[in-house]
Amino acid sequence: MNCDLCDNIALVHETVIKNGVNRTVHLCAAHAAERGYELPLGLPQVQIITKVETTAGRSDAAKPTRVCTGCGLSLSEYRKSGVLGCEHCYDAFGSFLAKVIERAQAGATKHSGRVPDDHRGAAARTARRESLLTALQAAVKSEQYEEAARLRDELHTLGPSSTPESP
Repeated sequence: MNCDLCDNIALVHETVIKNGVNRTVHLCAAHAAERGYELPLGLPQVQIITKVETTAGRSDAAKPTRVCTGCGLSLSEYRKSGVLGCEHCYDAFGSFLAKVIERAQAGATKHSGRVPDDHRGAAARTARRESLLTALQAAVKSEQYEEAARLRDELHTLGPSSTPESP
């Protein structure tokens, strides 16, 4: 079977069932690696991406090099090691990482799974805090100062926030 995007032999065959509709995707090694699919070759993904780039005739010298402003890590170095250098790498390589993360998390872009017992209340408090802050801003904007004071007091009962911009 051939790749859906070119005439090469498809190595990845995935059937997605969404709302009762089956959709099958057939991709060659190059297109599968571009979209973040893990290839069934028994090799680490970093080695697969490197092999796909060399077999497709693309070299890192021919492409513009993305470099993290925080640590100086290049995208090609990340692909070789599979490890980011600092928190700024997420901004520098965002478009590339978004595809890989989304694929690895079955389409999810925010955490939706289990959390450790000691963090369950923190997530609920953070969500409640954000809701109260939004309501507080709306109350102040509409000059409902008594409601704003009540919301402020409720925010204070939640305790200190882990984010510096919250009251």
